[in-house]
Amino acid sequence: MAGLLNWLDHGGTDGDPLWHFPAEGIDRRLSELRTRSGAIAAGLAVRGIRPGDRVVMLLDTGSAAICLLLALWQLQAVPVPLRPWSGAASGEDSGTGSERAGGTDRAGGFLRFLLEVTRRSDARLVVTDRPAAVPQLEPLLTTVEALEASLERLPAAIGDGECRADGLALIQFSSGSTGRPKGVMVTHAMVMAQLRQLADNYAAAGSGRQPGSIASWLPFYHDMGLFIGILLPLFTGADAMVAPPAWYMRNPARWFAAMAARGSDLTFSTSSVLAATLRGVRRLHGRGCDLSALILYVAAEKISPAVLDEAAAVLAPLGMPPSQLRAGYGMAEYTLGCTHSREPGLRRLRVRIAPGGRVSTDGGDGCDGGDGEALELVSVGRPNDACDLVVRDEAGCPLGEMRLGEITVAGPCLTPGYWRDEAMTQRALGRGWMRSGDLGFLHDGELFFVARKDEMLVVGGRNVIPADVELEVESLPFVGPGRAVLFAADEPGGPRQVLLVEGNATSPPPVVSGRLTAIRRCILDGFGFVPTDIAVVPKGTIEKTSSGKKRTAVIRRRWQAGAIPQLA
Repeated sequence: MAGLLNWLDHGGTDGDPLWHFPAEGIDRRLSELRTRSGAIAAGLAVRGIRPGDRVVMLLDTGSAAICLLLALWQLQAVPVPLRPWSGAASGEDSGTGSERAGGTDRAGGFLRFLLEVTRRSDARLVVTDRPAAVPQLEPLLTTVEALEASLERLPAAIGDGECRADGLALIQFSSGSTGRPKGVMVTHAMVMAQLRQLADNYAAAGSGRQPGSIASWLPFYHDMGLFIGILLPLFTGADAMVAPPAWYMRNPARWFAAMAARGSDLTFSTSSVLAATLRGVRRLHGRGCDLSALILYVAAEKISPAVLDEAAAVLAPLGMPPSQLRAGYGMAEYTLGCTHSREPGLRRLRVRIAPGGRVSTDGGDGCDGGDGEALELVSVGRPNDACDLVVRDEAGCPLGEMRLGEITVAGPCLTPGYWRDEAMTQRALGRGWMRSGDLGFLHDGELFFVARKDEMLVVGGRNVIPADVELEVESLPFVGPGRAVLFAADEPGGPRQVLLVEGNATSPPPVVSGRLTAIRRCILDGFGFVPTDIAVVPKGTIEKTSSGKKRTAVIRRRWQAGAIPQLA
């Protein structure tokens, strides 16, 4: 069976799972969603959508997005999911702090990204719930409601969902945070291979069964939200609870209480989002919330050991032991996941990384010792069964364990390339495996992610990992999670290390001066250097994706263009 619709239509799962959409205040059986998707497919066919046509989806996570996705697959069309946009001067979602510091520059940047993706994908339609926001796309615009046809059933001629394994299931474009949009081609065979792996990983996590109730607030237009929130429940026949990121962020305690009420046994998050929201979840202590069935995966970015400690402290009183915290590593080019935690709990390692890339366990605990600053890293698990994960040097030669290098992957979930971009495809995939751009090392068969290759700083001949510095600064009581970013900026006099810290415009100058001194001392004591530039910037300056990842490349460009105001 080539695709997920084929799987569903041929009895891949039993029963009629219940889907809960708390932001919409509705529950729907899968059969009801399938009926609605059939009506949408009829409307798409009337608009001339045929097999292979690309359709841009500008929708938030919810029932309409799921039904549209299934309708496009019913017609063998190709979804191009992108984040929704209000048309305001926005960062991520209308009304966020990122927008208020945001500025028209970012709104214009996303509009240019949207127009470029629509042009490069040769999209036949753009489906949105806010058509007035993008009048530039007027000839192509429609809404889900406009597509829904008043048909009792979908005529057979409209489409039967029988997709070829090597046919495109979707094109996953980058969010526009790192320059020119790149469209990762994802085939139906890749989707099915990844779903089988995710289901097997959950069963191997200790339950020996498939998940029964999956919960996801992650955006469906990112790979993790698409697969965990939408596709995995469809594949396994699990009940599902799905909401947009904004609904979760407004009241994280409400989300965890809803998971307890529904007996959710699988959810995913990111380290930065947990850091920003766990404090509010403490309100549930003593209120009878039971999360004992929940397995929580942390993925999509580097994992903070301090955040894991806080997660354990916050969730244990709710019945979820630390052994049910798991991790994974992946990328859109490998459909989603490359690794997963196979043993209960998450392994940690204190290491030092020498300038040449040799990794040694930290001598502070009686181990080998070595050069470089001591780092505490969290394992992101072992490679998935069919994933050929190798750490390589600059020449592409495999490295042994405890050697820092670039993480590369190959296997059945690997993309055939980037949409209509042969040059980029050859650079990334030309040798038969994917160059991730991520640095890491293996130890006892487990992968430890260290940093993005293009974000690593070199200070005084030593490697400095920006994420580790940011976490240390954010641990200061007057900073807080997600409010610091460190990057290298090319200046006429040479590269400089720039640390931006969000602050309050009303803080008196002596208070600001004292805090800057504390930040310098914190970095000097922990990492042996002080950034050449430390600036206090307005709240909302540090842009993030919907899953909480910092848009460092965008922030760097805005800083170098002089587009970021400074408070101090």
